[in-house]
Amino acid sequence: MTGMKMALASDEDMEVAYELCGLLDNLSRGYYPAKEEDADTPTFFDEDDTEHLQALHKRIEKIAESSGAVHRVVGGFSCMRNPANELIDPTQDVVEFHPSIIAGREAVEKLAQIRATIAAYYEKQDDDTGRRAATQSTEVQLVNDLLVLLNNMDGLAVSAGADAHRAIERAQLAESRLESATQPLDEQMARLNQRVIELNAENEALRKALPFQARVRPWMLECFGAEIAADRMERNHRFYEEAGEAVQANGMTREEAHALVDYTWDRPVGELHQEVGGVMVTLAALCLASGVDMHAAGETELARINVPETVVKIRAKQAAKPKHSPLPEAAAQPDERAPLPGVVVVSGSVDESTIAQMDAVTDDWTARAARGECGWICADCGQSFPDGMPDKCMHGNQRCTDIITRDKRAASPQSAKGNP
Repeated sequence: MTGMKMALASDEDMEVAYELCGLLDNLSRGYYPAKEEDADTPTFFDEDDTEHLQALHKRIEKIAESSGAVHRVVGGFSCMRNPANELIDPTQDVVEFHPSIIAGREAVEKLAQIRATIAAYYEKQDDDTGRRAATQSTEVQLVNDLLVLLNNMDGLAVSAGADAHRAIERAQLAESRLESATQPLDEQMARLNQRVIELNAENEALRKALPFQARVRPWMLECFGAEIAADRMERNHRFYEEAGEAVQANGMTREEAHALVDYTWDRPVGELHQEVGGVMVTLAALCLASGVDMHAAGETELARINVPETVVKIRAKQAAKPKHSPLPEAAAQPDERAPLPGVVVVSGSVDESTIAQMDAVTDDWTARAARGECGWICADCGQSFPDGMPDKCMHGNQRCTDIITRDKRAASPQSAKGNP
């Protein structure tokens, strides 16, 4: 007759069971549910802390993935300690073999002794009649002992067969009871999962309830530290950099930026609170005109820079920043460009050839400036442009713009080839 068998717990199963015991032991003492290899973890567990609850949930969830291991360990020991199976002595406070097993082992040892004695007897026997007669009684006694022992062992075998059958039945019953016992734990885990979801939602709601400025501060402190976070000049430079990148992305030219820098710094210094308000209003107006949700853009960027990998990159960039410079990184070396035109020096009177030479140098300079190969100075207003001739007059003078358009067209590669 066969029945359902209880799987034997492996070494890995035992590890899972010990891990569960360790976790429960830590929780019972109020300690944080950390593994031995975990570093930089809190000492005590706070059941009101979302991160602590998430850590506990992850530990339980990891153990739950191997719940079969706990079943095998508990079910296996349940079979062993069942008194009907006669595997462990139920009268002892420690784990010891059942008296029937001890008796069986003693019988095996006794049988080995009998076999050894008989073998020794036949090895030592000789032809001496008197000696043989003296040992006959010993031989008979040994055979009788052997028969008694074999009968006892047959009885043990029959008893063991019945015990094995009962053990199978009790193992099946123990497994059923174990499943019933673990059902409340599964329900508790489900409730814990739901509570974690609710706490995450509450935490997200609380986070969004804080003003955006207040939520930027923790990132600043974590990424740069208190000193750099409070450096007003550094914050000026980085804000101006981002503002420039925003208007650049929205179509503003370098020439317009230079013109506005001169215009702004030629005016009286404003009051910071009022100017910040102006920044907020004009940023909102720019986003409205450009179809951008400024609040959504801010949330997206704050989430991006809070990623650990991004924080590492920003810290590295800050560490490489040149000291006492407003630039966020060392300025790239400009491409080598043709030098500005030299001065034609003559002595005595100026003849036509000298004038022609000066005109040629001026025309060459104008053409290179129109192509952006060298700097340019406007002959009308005297404003300099280090990156070459702009696309239009910075002061809105249409006549100057027409001249610029003409010179750029004349200096273009298509014009040099004779193309219109």
